Amino acid sequence: MAEVERWWFRRSFASEAIGDVFTGPSDSNEGLGGVHAADAERDFAFFQAEVKACDAAAAGHDLDETFMSSYGVTLSLRWVYMLMIQEYARHNGHADFLRERTDGQQVTELLSQKVQHRAPGEMDENQNGHGPT
Repeated sequence: MAEVERWWFRRSFASEAIGDVFTGPSDSNEGLGGVHAADAERDFAFFQAEVKACDAAAAGHDLDETFMSSYGVTLSLRWVYMLMIQEYARHNGHADFLRERTDGQQVTELLSQKVQHRAPGEMDENQNGHGPT
């Protein structure tokens, strides 16, 4: 996600002349084969720093401010934010795949363990009499 943030906010919108973010080996698995637990803190800190730099690149600009994409299409900052919402939604799904690789459970199995089937209005045991669920 650091690469996508950098590309759209800093390189495209703000026209910063900066390089690519290293995204891991080309392993036909979107770089997931290059993920190592020992690097997690370092990688997350890098991501947070990139998001902060991207926030700074967009700060003070109107959402309707436009720029020319590398394909010659006029786009707005608003469009970039909408794209990023889509990207984060997509990658949240990827995070679920990573979680599944670590614990072996599919999300449907996890949900069935946590969801209690009850009639509408029936009290949840954790509500302590504070109204229906």
